[in-house]
Amino acid sequence: MSTFGHCPVCREYDILVGSRFVVHRCKPAWECRLETMDADDWRTVYAADEEIAAEKFAERYDCESAEYSIISSGGDGYFIFVRKPDASEAKKFSISAESVPHYTAIECNENS
Repeated sequence: MSTFGHCPVCREYDILVGSRFVVHRCKPAWECRLETMDADDWRTVYAADEEIAAEKFAERYDCESAEYSIISSGGDGYFIFVRKPDASEAKKFSISAESVPHYTAIECNENS
């Protein structure tokens, strides 16, 4: 019987059979940091390319900080450096963000 689970390395959600992933392969590793972070404070992100790595890092950073500073500013003024692990050269990405409204409908009885 198959189920779904998170890869312990890259955190991607994929199909498991028992306790093993069927076809899962982690995407390449990238090191990312905000421009305002310490120069040696790199975080590993798994993504197909640098641009996707920057986006995933921004999303994770906002979510884990619980302040959502990137999304609340629309990303204005936020820059993320991305490099291959332990490389000396990094690419710089400007981040933009938008929140997505969510609406909920609840049925009311006739007397409400």
